[in-house]
Amino acid sequence: MIGVFFDDPDMGEEAVLRSRACMPVGNDVVIDEPLAEATLKGGHYARLNYTGPYAAMRDAYRWLLGTWLPASGHEPGDAPIFEAYLNDPSQVPQNELRTDIYLPLHIPA
Repeated sequence: MIGVFFDDPDMGEEAVLRSRACMPVGNDVVIDEPLAEATLKGGHYARLNYTGPYAAMRDAYRWLLGTWLPASGHEPGDAPIFEAYLNDPSQVPQNELRTDIYLPLHIPA
């Protein structure tokens, strides 16, 4: 599963934050309503591997955006942040949940 996030959770009320739940599928899969096809933008991304409960992931975002990004010299790219969920929350304890957080980067040509 993949979660795509269009808004900064620190900048708005949770009820109005925009996100999309996605699942990778092959090219031969037919997508019918109410589902819709979406494609993640290619390019350069920083990947942060986070292990722990989803409820505590905000600290990982704060480190990625507030510490790593300024120190890296990179600028954020023109695409939404997304999360790839690497294991099943119904099968492992919350402290063992693994998530890759992908931050799009702008790399000048």
